[in-house]
Amino acid sequence: MKKRKIRLCAGLLAAIMTLSGCSGSGGATTTPIDPVEITETHYLTNTLHKVTVKESNRAFIVDGVSEYKIIAGKDESTQTAASYLVSYLRKATGCSLEFAEPEAYSADGKYIVMNVPDLFASAGLTMPEDDLGVTGYYIKTVNDNVFLTSNYENGARFAMLAFLRQVVGFKMYALDAVSFEKDGKTLPDMDIVEAPDIPYFRRMHNQSDEKEESYMMGFVEGGFVSYQGRPWHNSLTYLPMETYQKEHPKWYSTIGNDLCYTAHGDEKELEAMTTIIANEMLKTAAEQPEALFSAITIMDHAQVCLCDACRESAAKYNGSDAAAVVKFTNKINEKVQAELQRQADEKGTKKRPLTVMFFAYYAMTQPPVIKNEDGTFSPIDETVVCDENVAVFYAPIMADYNCTFYDEVNQQYYDAIKGWSACSEEIFCWLYETNFEYYLFPYNCWDARFETYRLCVESGAPFIMSQGQHNANASTGFSDFKDYMNSCAIFDLNQNYEDVMNDYFTNYYLDAAEPMLQYFDELRAWMYHLERTYSAEISGYCKTEIGKDKFWPKNLLMHWLNLIDEAYEAAETYKDDKALYMNLINRIKKESMFPRYALIEFYSGTFSVDTLESMKYSFKADAQELLFDRHAESFTDGEISAVYERWGIK
Repeated sequence: MKKRKIRLCAGLLAAIMTLSGCSGSGGATTTPIDPVEITETHYLTNTLHKVTVKESNRAFIVDGVSEYKIIAGKDESTQTAASYLVSYLRKATGCSLEFAEPEAYSADGKYIVMNVPDLFASAGLTMPEDDLGVTGYYIKTVNDNVFLTSNYENGARFAMLAFLRQVVGFKMYALDAVSFEKDGKTLPDMDIVEAPDIPYFRRMHNQSDEKEESYMMGFVEGGFVSYQGRPWHNSLTYLPMETYQKEHPKWYSTIGNDLCYTAHGDEKELEAMTTIIANEMLKTAAEQPEALFSAITIMDHAQVCLCDACRESAAKYNGSDAAAVVKFTNKINEKVQAELQRQADEKGTKKRPLTVMFFAYYAMTQPPVIKNEDGTFSPIDETVVCDENVAVFYAPIMADYNCTFYDEVNQQYYDAIKGWSACSEEIFCWLYETNFEYYLFPYNCWDARFETYRLCVESGAPFIMSQGQHNANASTGFSDFKDYMNSCAIFDLNQNYEDVMNDYFTNYYLDAAEPMLQYFDELRAWMYHLERTYSAEISGYCKTEIGKDKFWPKNLLMHWLNLIDEAYEAAETYKDDKALYMNLINRIKKESMFPRYALIEFYSGTFSVDTLESMKYSFKADAQELLFDRHAESFTDGEISAVYERWGIK
């Protein structure tokens, strides 16, 4: 393991230190840190991107007119993908392609054929031998026709997105920021065998996100069985204490806030509780046939059961409290899969795929493994190996997300990922990208993300969820950039981070990109400085106490607002296009909210009464316009109205 090295120029750091070194306004004189270069990148080597695309003179859409029609399979996923294909081709070219029925197909015609097996075969095509997984696809041009085909319905969307990228240069930075880098006048020769590097990526960032945006950026919606409204943190939802505790006290932990996953050592009681959970899981899964995953997970706490059986289990498995949970979940899964197979046999269909998962979270993160001399890991015995269709959902909430998981500061979380991958064929990863106590402050996890995702995928992760401000309607601190980064990671995790960053700022902020990128670079540099200067207080933990005046000098905050003003001025170029102009202004305004908030919170005494009141009401008006509604995750006092009450404004 090597320490993370930051990639910021000496001149930038020195300039920031000069700006911040203003005693008397919340700052302290500082010495610039020595910048160094990143020298370690862990690219994936087992990805599937066989892409051969050659330009042709084959006319596709010229002057808003096309001879092409779409023939789409009748399943819902393919129909949805086809509808979006029509919509975004129209946005790119002004042409609305028509649909045709399969019988209209001609080998000499001009058709885009999406997931129609008979037509695919009639063109002399067979699916490639490569493992496409559940989201991979095959795109092949035959004569003037082009076929978009996937083994599973989930691949239809990704095939459609790949087609748009190749034909019209589609990129989505946000729902209101889409670019088309090609004119679509010609249809190239395509031979593409490809699968997203992250088959399933679920985002938890902002409640106001549009489904269309999630769909077109590649994020998965749903996917989990929701039991009584709870897809996770649901152990006591499956077995509520008020229903069962009186008759079955051994089902519950000694702390009283979760299940006992050994049933206090009583095998008969363990059998009874796992049977009820399995039956409830099957019942709910039947009501949600589109769901692929069903989780039975501990509640949101850090405690473990202290009964003798649980303590004996932990002692046997190298201190791992999760060993009992693995065995518990295997028991549930055995019952679930047997019933799914019985149902399939009865109907003469394929068995429904359903993965049963448990949380490795807080006290349950340590896997039941031993570390070998060569640095690899082995399960302590076969009973703590996840059965087929069982997976761990690893949620390292205590990690430092400002650093990659290859950094020595995250050694225990690196070891846990590798340890769990020795126990489970698939390891689902629940990661974090915000400070849950300080929604209105930036969280410096941008630079580390791609590397950490690569580790997860390399270790067997088909699913990653990065939890941001899940219960807020809007975010500042360049949180929207994280969404775009995540979208890029889904398709090609070996992309260069700086290329992705420059592409985003250029196309999202347009002529305002230069001051906004300067602000972003300075913000990252400053936060790295804080980590080093206040290492005992500041880290990448998702609840670190970042909201203190000593961390945010007034001069630096004012300087960032000056850059915001430069961005507003640059945006004037687009004033004649009202919709684009207002979108651009709002994108810039979002990033003004943090320094404005910090100035009011920390330096109210340095402004006149009238100026301060104006600042407060202006902040509130913009927050309402932009849909900012929370300052923290807390469901009891995290609403932004609590801030206004503290400020004494209505």
